Amino acid sequence: MKGRKKIKIAAVNNRDESALLSAGKTGFVTHKYLREVLGISERRIQQYLSPTNKYFSAAEGMINGKTERYYVIDTGGKKKLKELGTENIYKSNSKNHDFKVQSVLLSKQGVIGISNYLSEAELKVRYRKEIEQAKSQKLEISVTDGAYFGTDGRINLLEVISSSYTKEMISSKKAFASLIGAEIEFYRC
Repeated sequence: MKGRKKIKIAAVNNRDESALLSAGKTGFVTHKYLREVLGISERRIQQYLSPTNKYFSAAEGMINGKTERYYVIDTGGKKKLKELGTENIYKSNSKNHDFKVQSVLLSKQGVIGISNYLSEAELKVRYRKEIEQAKSQKLEISVTDGAYFGTDGRINLLEVISSSYTKEMISSKKAFASLIGAEIEFYRC
């Protein structure tokens, strides 16, 4: 059709990168996050969803008791994330849990930025040798939900816990923090 602009994304800008990294590291992004936090236009969101780009797939569901529109990484988004150096894409199992992880990250955005955040999968890769050694010594450790580097360069671990967490589960997260010499922050879901 004449006058209609192409829907193919020619160049990825900083906001696009932030949207992709956020979804890749935390499992999904909400419509509200894209619009209000990142300032992405409705038109751009439609470009993300188009069959030409397939950066995201749209869904709707309950998050913390409210119906929310959210987006998960699709094939084009996975490809773009690999180009940006992110191989380990987080797969969401609990939207409420992952929404809390995102909320914590947002509260620290001015300090860390999403590019300074390591997902659970990235932590497993980064500390693979230490984890294997600890497990060979029969230590009960469990990798945290993620981590960020503070302004002092130190790594700070994040863990979102629910009422189903046992003392043993929390202890295994603390053991991981001790293993890598990091501080750990717990947040309730």
